[in-house]
Amino acid sequence: MLKSKLIKLANYKDMEITDDMCGEPMNENEIEGFLDKLAKRNVVTTDVEKIENGDFAVLNLTSEQEKFNRKNLKLTVGLGMFSSELETQVIGMSRGEVKTLNVHGHDVLVDVQSVQRRSLAEVSNDIISSLNINGVTTVSEYRAHIINQDYMQKRQRVICQHIIDFMISESEFVISDEDISYLYQLQLDTYDRIAQREKKSLEELVKHYFGKSVDEFKESLINGVPNSIKYILLFEEYSKEDQNIELIQAHYEEQIKEDSANYGVSIEEAKEAHPYDFFVISRYKGMVISKWFDYAEERINQEEPAK
Repeated sequence: MLKSKLIKLANYKDMEITDDMCGEPMNENEIEGFLDKLAKRNVVTTDVEKIENGDFAVLNLTSEQEKFNRKNLKLTVGLGMFSSELETQVIGMSRGEVKTLNVHGHDVLVDVQSVQRRSLAEVSNDIISSLNINGVTTVSEYRAHIINQDYMQKRQRVICQHIIDFMISESEFVISDEDISYLYQLQLDTYDRIAQREKKSLEELVKHYFGKSVDEFKESLINGVPNSIKYILLFEEYSKEDQNIELIQAHYEEQIKEDSANYGVSIEEAKEAHPYDFFVISRYKGMVISKWFDYAEERINQEEPAK
């Protein structure tokens, strides 16, 4: 039980939401990037006459060398998955052409059975219609759709960040130094145990997962504890109404069972290695921010669509 207290809970719905709470609008390159991804999902395969690098070819090979004695060899020319030397030499050959090549000192009779080329489809109204997006059937409507979706997502994130800042600054807390010391040491001890479990030093662990030195990591932990306590207090207050504590406890028990099975330890040992208080630090924060994020989405949905 924490000794820290929530003295006054600010109401996030009291925060003014203004038009300038939005990110940078999409630029033309970003829009084209979306269209390119759509084109890549609609690749067109066509039969062609002459082999170029990257084409898909079916070849019959005849040779005294076993490797080059193949029927209906399917390959993507240029990948080098079969023979880089042979693939280089067949570039320029035509469908139906028969030619003897010298590959690593071996004569190989190559008979080109077929050549196909994959190319990106031009994004068309038909492709857009196939997406089954309500009210979006043309390329121009799709462009407007992705611009609006991007605007709404960025606006939601920005509004949520403003809510976070508002709630942390406008709510009143009494933060116990004893709680700070306890949660700091709890996290440090838990990461030590994780490092031992992964057969790493703490230095190796934090470098791998956080890209920091141990001193930098410890500093970030101690600096983050006061806000972690605030999120715990906010979650506990919200949970009087939402009753999410039982859900978190159930998730913890599931995690412990997984840890026990994955690492071959008892339930008690798994709980010792992964204490409940450590588990809830990030979970409580996530649940609180999720509540504010949902509110931001609700407010945005009440607005007129972006033009």
